Amino acid sequence: MVSQRPEIDYPGIGRLFCAPLRWRDFAGIGEIRAYLERLVEHGAGGIILYGGDSEGTPQVLGEIRRRSEYPIFVMADMETGTAQQIPGGTAYPSLMALGATRSADLAYRVGRATALEALALGVNVVLAPVLDVNTNPLNPIVDVRSFGESPELVAELGAAYIRGCQEAGVIACAKHFPGHGDTDIDSHIGLPVIGRGPGSLRALEIPPFKRAIAEGVKAVMVGHISLPALTGSEGIPASLSHEVVTGLLRRELGFDELILTDAMNMGGVGEAAERVESVVRALRAGNDLLLYVEDIPGTVAGVEAALRSGSLDHTVIERAIERVSRARRHLSESPPTEPPETAVIGCREHQELARTVADRSATLVRNRGDFFPLSPEDRGLFVILDEEGADRSMDMTAHLASTFPGWHLIAPGGDRSGVDGATIERVKAAEKMVVFAFSRVRAWRGTADLTPEGVATLTPLLEAVRRAALVSLGSPYLMRHFPWIDACLCLYGPARVSQESVVRVLSGGLNPSGRLPVSIPGLYPAGWGISFRGNGG
Repeated sequence: MVSQRPEIDYPGIGRLFCAPLRWRDFAGIGEIRAYLERLVEHGAGGIILYGGDSEGTPQVLGEIRRRSEYPIFVMADMETGTAQQIPGGTAYPSLMALGATRSADLAYRVGRATALEALALGVNVVLAPVLDVNTNPLNPIVDVRSFGESPELVAELGAAYIRGCQEAGVIACAKHFPGHGDTDIDSHIGLPVIGRGPGSLRALEIPPFKRAIAEGVKAVMVGHISLPALTGSEGIPASLSHEVVTGLLRRELGFDELILTDAMNMGGVGEAAERVESVVRALRAGNDLLLYVEDIPGTVAGVEAALRSGSLDHTVIERAIERVSRARRHLSESPPTEPPETAVIGCREHQELARTVADRSATLVRNRGDFFPLSPEDRGLFVILDEEGADRSMDMTAHLASTFPGWHLIAPGGDRSGVDGATIERVKAAEKMVVFAFSRVRAWRGTADLTPEGVATLTPLLEAVRRAALVSLGSPYLMRHFPWIDACLCLYGPARVSQESVVRVLSGGLNPSGRLPVSIPGLYPAGWGISFRGNGG
């Protein structure tokens, strides 16, 4: 029965909401400082950091923390290290690259190193790791953000990452419960539906989260994904479902720490006009902390109205406030013994760790006729396809030019510009061609794959050349577009250290040892990987 009270006196309601801080939206530190001061005046629980710099970020976050009457949460998506938000931070290869190493020790070290840099910046909640089990090759928003397609592998590496992160003194957040891996819609754009039955969900999607809870993870993020087997309807996101949040996560799995929603501005949770209602539904479902709430005063007023009308139970708010307060006490009572200095950000030790992950992740999937390593006597073409611009792929071109002076480089656009008759003739005359294909997982993009235009650009080139290889600096599933190719090397993302590893593999200075964390449908199973000692079929 819904309880009713004539008076509403919850000064902590605003503390259940975290607002975005998009660094690039402001002209300078002064504007950012004023914005943060307004958030604290409105009683906001914290911020989600997007962007920043290694000098201004710790300065302004330190100031606002000292001025606040209560410890505020400072969160950031740092799945691939602090460089994901802050230039100068360490950029690690993707979590799927860690999956290709099969190393819990490396996962632990990356989690710890990321947390140390986060603390130096002023971030106390790292929104990682992703514990989704990526079983859908068409997944547009998880893909290389996942450790892989095996629940056991994801659970093992995820638990190690969490342990490293939290031992360093931050809160780790496992996401996106109950599992976003078997989806083909980006939840930023719409509501993905997972049609698995309850038994399949519990066998495949839940184990990594169950292991994380056993490991002592302090926060779990619930995704905007539909699971009709649990909610009874395709139109209900897990984040707004009492059956999922309270029934499954809280009661069945016994998780009594902080439950976060994914960002409340995403398409999977409803339109802008419905957001206050979505907030009320999210609280009613059992969430404690709601992310990306931009209008704190308006949202607080909407929650107070729901309390007055009886559509929201007072005990729901009281329990959420208690859990949020407990998490804050954990941060204030368990600070790191030696808070890291800013010198740790992007330090040499962490850069070496990133290189180690990249080297050990390099996965040689096929190598017919010993295509790799390339011989100094070889003559051929390097083709770079980077549909989002060559700004990052240019990191690699200088290394290629100096290491393989007899090779020529072409960079056709994703709109097939540069693929004219003369280029085709040039390709036909080459003995070998190596295609470097970049693909990235980005919110709102709708795919983690090459676009149809990108595939159409590469296909005539690959069909014209005598022998060809694909180097995927992104999704390992790219090979399915070109199943006839002679060789394939996977690096699971465009990180600079991964590009450096590619050049070492091609020159023979690095013998690849990684293994596929996912299967490539119709071609290779998860766990596959070869070295230069054998030829892959």
